Amino acid sequence: MTSPDADWVLESVRLKWLQGQQLSAFRELQGLITALQQQQQQSSSSDQSSKVRSRSVATALMLAQAQAGEWMAIGQFSNSSADALTLFQGAAAIAQQQQQSAVKQYFNSSDQIADLHCQVFFQLAIYADQRFREIELQMASPEWQKQLKVLESKRAMLAQLEALEPALRRQYHAKVNVKSASAAQVVAQYKETLGRLNHTRRTVASDADVVEQRTGQRTQCLKLALANYRACIAAGNSHDLQVVYRLCSLWFKHWTDPDVNAELALVFDSVPSAKFVPLVYQIASRLDTSSNNFQAVLNTALTRLCSDHPYHTLYSLIALKNGSHGKQTGTGVVVEHETDMSKVAAATALLESLKAAQHGRLKDIVNDMNDQVQVFIDIHSIMANIPRDNRGCVSVANCPMPAQYRRKLQDFKHAPPICLTLDIDPTCKYEVCRDVVWMQKGFGMQIWS
Repeated sequence: MTSPDADWVLESVRLKWLQGQQLSAFRELQGLITALQQQQQQSSSSDQSSKVRSRSVATALMLAQAQAGEWMAIGQFSNSSADALTLFQGAAAIAQQQQQSAVKQYFNSSDQIADLHCQVFFQLAIYADQRFREIELQMASPEWQKQLKVLESKRAMLAQLEALEPALRRQYHAKVNVKSASAAQVVAQYKETLGRLNHTRRTVASDADVVEQRTGQRTQCLKLALANYRACIAAGNSHDLQVVYRLCSLWFKHWTDPDVNAELALVFDSVPSAKFVPLVYQIASRLDTSSNNFQAVLNTALTRLCSDHPYHTLYSLIALKNGSHGKQTGTGVVVEHETDMSKVAAATALLESLKAAQHGRLKDIVNDMNDQVQVFIDIHSIMANIPRDNRGCVSVANCPMPAQYRRKLQDFKHAPPICLTLDIDPTCKYEVCRDVVWMQKGFGMQIWS
């Protein structure tokens, strides 16, 4: 079967599915997968045209397996979730092989194959994530908690029987050949205890296997979801926002899991950092001074984000660093508010480490942005001290801007004005930085209570 034929058959079965002929469509799709697998195994020629044909067959097989996995996942044709998972994994394996072989030149554009790979990885990640959520719900259910308590009770009973068995065994060996009622009672008691012990061991082993199997499935699905979410956003841009939000959600919820931290470390190392800029404040807000794997990965991620996209990320760290500052009210009274000093210290330390980076440009950017924020904090204190009317409102047509602040704002050459919106540069170059060249001597202001 040639690749065009496979494409035509795949579109045909999709059309049948939409027309309500699900069973017929699924059977034809199974036949297509079998034919493509056989053709893939038979293609062993080394000439260039055969290589191109082999890659086209592999792509068709990838799409067919992904489609079959999607139909199985909705529960139409199989009661076994492993069948759908196997198909999704088979499609993802082909996508990984194609990425490693760099076959983009065999398609109309590089975006076309990237979108295909991105979609395949996304399908597998979504399915594994859904299975993970189902297992999480089951393990949080009262029935599962009761099952765990029963298992613990059985284990306690097993420990008691195992502690009792040696003494009974010695009595049994001493009385087994004695012909008396007391000896017969000892022998009967030992046999009964031995039977209960063996039965309890089998029961505990069986129940423990169920728990271990379910826990293993949970771990497998979580790892599979994380790995393929990572592959999805590394391969293309089709599902960036959804994947980034889900990755961070899983990371924050399971921050003590070493496997999750290890996978997120790979994510921040291999995925374009621009994709995580929308969540920089949520990521930075988890900073503290504790020493653990989560904080290590978090510091590495924020270091890369701030180095690659300083104009979009540093303000979040500066806000955390200034979290211990008092809050100025309209009456000029400073109100202290509860602050996590651990976050303040961690943000301060990270900013200092960024200023000590290998290139001086980042140090200048950090200093200018930090000083610019301080200028606006000082300006706000001036605004807060302007008298209000009897309604608690302020309306000033031309509030003078102190000359020292105007000079400072015009001196910042490495930080754009706070009010300026900058587009994210995926290349992380930011070659043009707009700065303030002139400011009015005053500004209008209206404050309503």
